Amino acid sequence: MTYVAAKANPFLGFILFFTLSLGLGFPYLWLGFFSGEIGRLPKAGTWMVWVKKVFGLVLLGMPLYFLAPLLPEGFNRLAVPAYLGIGGILLGWIFAGQSVAQRFKMFQRTFGVVLILGALGLFQAWPKPVESYFKPFDLALLSRAQAEGKPVLVDFSASWCIPCKELEIKTFSDARVREALRNWVLLKADLTQYSSGPVEALKKKFAIMGVPTMVFVEPNGREKEDLRAVGFLSADELLQKIHKLSN
Repeated sequence: MTYVAAKANPFLGFILFFTLSLGLGFPYLWLGFFSGEIGRLPKAGTWMVWVKKVFGLVLLGMPLYFLAPLLPEGFNRLAVPAYLGIGGILLGWIFAGQSVAQRFKMFQRTFGVVLILGALGLFQAWPKPVESYFKPFDLALLSRAQAEGKPVLVDFSASWCIPCKELEIKTFSDARVREALRNWVLLKADLTQYSSGPVEALKKKFAIMGVPTMVFVEPNGREKEDLRAVGFLSADELLQKIHKLSN
């Protein structure tokens, strides 16, 4: 809702909320359409105990997601694949049980192998931390940039914001973007404590509706409001905005 409000685009808002309504309603449509098939489901037994353990491991793993912003940098790169691998061993062999049909036992083994391979693939594909070249936001730095006649890019982000991390990994690390911003003053405003007093004041001052938000400030100290970006931007999209302000 914050994103739609910030974009102020009725067509985009309709598409997003219409998609949301489809996602919320589709399971009920599916259940109603196939309600007659429910009686053909397998009867309760050892397989259901195994399924409960699958969901139990999912619930035990959720803290890794919610605690990610509080954990040391790079911890999840090891912890998440390790948890998946351990889960594969437990579900494929240790929790598999002895009194199950041969076909279901093969399914359990396959499920375990898939989780282990997924863990290895995730470890290899997990993005490595990117060193930020932004300075922490400070009004004094903003004033100094105006005095020196330099453009400013302020990135409003938060540690719990997934698109913010995507910006760091995919956009700000792009060599073309780094070169285009070489003579800019780059500031990062951390809004992790979203409801705290200082953050509320900062949001009010710059009319921030959500993160990530990028604010482009001209050398004269005024924001170029038509360039403001809310949400993820690709390197090409950001370069277009940089060139518009530079020209």
